[in-house]
Amino acid sequence: MLAGISFNEFVGIEGSYVDTGEADDTVPSLGTVTAEMSGYVVSLVLQAEDVIPKLFTKFGYHNSDVDITGNGQSTSSNEDGFAAAIGFRHDIFYDNLSIRGEVDFVESDIFENLWSIGIGLELSFGD
Repeated sequence: MLAGISFNEFVGIEGSYVDTGEADDTVPSLGTVTAEMSGYVVSLVLQAEDVIPKLFTKFGYHNSDVDITGNGQSTSSNEDGFAAAIGFRHDIFYDNLSIRGEVDFVESDIFENLWSIGIGLELSFGD
C-alpha cells in the first residue's frame, strides 16, 4: 500500500507499507527455512513532471520486522535504515490515472540488501 502528496511539481513525500509474505527455501544443513518481512517506508520524492514519462526518485527511511524459522528454531529481528527508489509515471487518463513503475532498494543486514521491481496503476486526486 502506498500513499503520498506532492507539494509542487518537484517535491513530495510518500509512505508505504510492505509485507513480503512468506518465502520458503531448502537449505541442506537446516532443512526448510521460512522468512517473512513486514514494515514501512517513508520517503522524500524528487520528481520531474514536465517530461514524458514523468520521472521520480525517492530517498527515505525504512523500519521492518523480520521473522525467520528453520530447523525447529525461530528468530525475530527489527531492522531500519536507508531506502531509495527510481521510477516513472505515464498518464493514461489525464493526470488522474497513470501507469507507475519503479525499482526499490532497502538496506538490510539480514538479507544483504533487498531490491525489488514493481509496476502498477496510480490514482491521483486534486490538481
